[in-house]
Amino acid sequence: MSPKELRPSRLLYEIHIGYPSQSRKKLLAIVSMSIMTLLFLTTQATPTNAFLGTIPAIIEEQFNLAAIAGFYESMPYTSAFITCGINSSIADYIAQFKAKTSEINFKRNNAFFLYGGLYLGIAQYFIYNKVFPVLFGAGNSTTAVIFKVMADMLIVAPFFCVPLGYLTKAIVFRQSLASGLAKYWKEVKNGLLLKCWSLWIPVQLLTFSVVPEHLRIVFVASVSFFWSIILSSLASGDLKKGKKSQI
Repeated sequence: MSPKELRPSRLLYEIHIGYPSQSRKKLLAIVSMSIMTLLFLTTQATPTNAFLGTIPAIIEEQFNLAAIAGFYESMPYTSAFITCGINSSIADYIAQFKAKTSEINFKRNNAFFLYGGLYLGIAQYFIYNKVFPVLFGAGNSTTAVIFKVMADMLIVAPFFCVPLGYLTKAIVFRQSLASGLAKYWKEVKNGLLLKCWSLWIPVQLLTFSVVPEHLRIVFVASVSFFWSIILSSLASGDLKKGKKSQI
């Protein structure tokens, strides 16, 4: 692989299609750091270490985390839409920049913003914090967590979350919805869901067991940022293929 190809979007694309390289380990390291950072920020400092005990206070003073947490708790749907919409939009900008497109495709970026805000934000907040507690209980017992993760991985992800991403791509590039679903099914046969599960099962185990309810969408969004880059990178690949076929 040439040095030119060693860029973030390429790294994530390799992980997506299952290349046996260090890429998977690098992404897992990034996700692990995100997880540890979030857990650190959402837990109380232990009084056994005076130095570490001052760090959350410093962070609180500089960033006013109480106000931020209050915003997510008091306006869950608005905060979910804004967070996930901007998250997906930035991920798409990065993918387009790394693909070295001649100009930013704002129509495509708007599509990813709406997909992120409406589904990854509003819809997933409703599913995770309203539907799942009714079906499997509001607590974080081992049984409840396992059932929530199973429902998310076996129903929500394969029938709603991932195919909606492919339908978004189809709409952006003015393709039929049937072609979008056909591409999704082709990727499923190539092991797409296995790759999805390898990342999201451990992430969602943390989501439903230790992450506070009003911060779940923020946590998922932090991991979804990389997933959105993967999706956008694939969209860039489809666009380049389409241009070559027209030449």
